[in-house]
Amino acid sequence: MANKRYDQFSAGSYDTSKIFLQADATTGALEKINLPTIPTAKVIHRANVATANNSGSNPQTMATITIPANELAANGDSIQIFMHSEYLTASGTKTMVVDFAAQNLSQRSVAGAGVQQWWLRLIRIDATHLRCIAYIQTGLTLSVLSGPLLFVFNPAISNNITVRITAGAANDIAYYFATVDTYLT
Repeated sequence: MANKRYDQFSAGSYDTSKIFLQADATTGALEKINLPTIPTAKVIHRANVATANNSGSNPQTMATITIPANELAANGDSIQIFMHSEYLTASGTKTMVVDFAAQNLSQRSVAGAGVQQWWLRLIRIDATHLRCIAYIQTGLTLSVLSGPLLFVFNPAISNNITVRITAGAANDIAYYFATVDTYLT
């Protein structure tokens, strides 16, 4: 196909294949070029949105988001969790916990007031294990909350992501939302 002008290609019917051509810089002849394949990942988005203050009856579940059975089917499949909450008063200790498959991924205890944003990333590394790292932002400070930690899970069953409050007086904590994005290879 190299070194042909566009008018030297034989006529034919359109067969849904696409050929990309470029002109040779020296001769001007059209040449076929191969385009790289861009890898794609399927992203599944789930969210729990609720502006809710804690009741003070601890432990208290603020949100549950379910990852269906067999969704994390391949090594490299991952989950990203983003959560937003606020500690409303400066008094007393307040503790929030994020669980996956009934295991504590990360928790934070704070005695002051302020907005908190959490980012957690879980990556399937083999048929029964996930690796997790968690970050938290309080005000303008971003810090590693935990990880990278290794967790056991069973991908053949559904697994819940749960946001819980384990310490805090009534109306001390406002939970706003949690989003979960699953990235499948």
